[in-house]
Amino acid sequence: MGWTTPPTYAPGFANRMTSAIANAQLRDNMNYLYRSYARKTGNTSVTSSTAFIDDPHLLLPLLANEVFAFEGFLLYTGLTAGDLKLAFTVPASATGGWGVLGADDVTTTNVEVSAFTAFGDANFVQVGALGSGTFAGVFIQGTVVNSTTPGNLQLRWAQAASSGTSTTINANSYLIGYRLAP
Repeated sequence: MGWTTPPTYAPGFANRMTSAIANAQLRDNMNYLYRSYARKTGNTSVTSSTAFIDDPHLLLPLLANEVFAFEGFLLYTGLTAGDLKLAFTVPASATGGWGVLGADDVTTTNVEVSAFTAFGDANFVQVGALGSGTFAGVFIQGTVVNSTTPGNLQLRWAQAASSGTSTTINANSYLIGYRLAP
């Protein structure tokens, strides 16, 4: 479904709004413009754990049979000993891929570029932390082709190596989803 350009109406009964016109011009155009947003309203920290957690703020709802492009930016802190690993889960039978651009986990002055053609904890990327109290950022982009099961695109994350100093994804990190097809 694409954008439907509304007609120019003239006075008179012949130019009345019908339900078919309203559906095409209002509902379908609103669906075309549909965006979904998730912004962290607070910091979330993990200490001494490499087990993935669902981020409590960064998830986007997916309807059945919908195609979504998504992007986001994570602002995080942590020790280089702990680093950060990221993964996404999606509803059963959904397909697609995602990737990141961020600090390399070995040499943080280098850039980590990773891409995956699947979702789930087994398809994760590790990005480098820059040291306690020093902010780092990672850009995320991807596409989800959902099946008949509605659910969420859910960011999951953990420390890449267990560290007694917290790894934190900070407030105002975000995800934005763009509907490509219903």
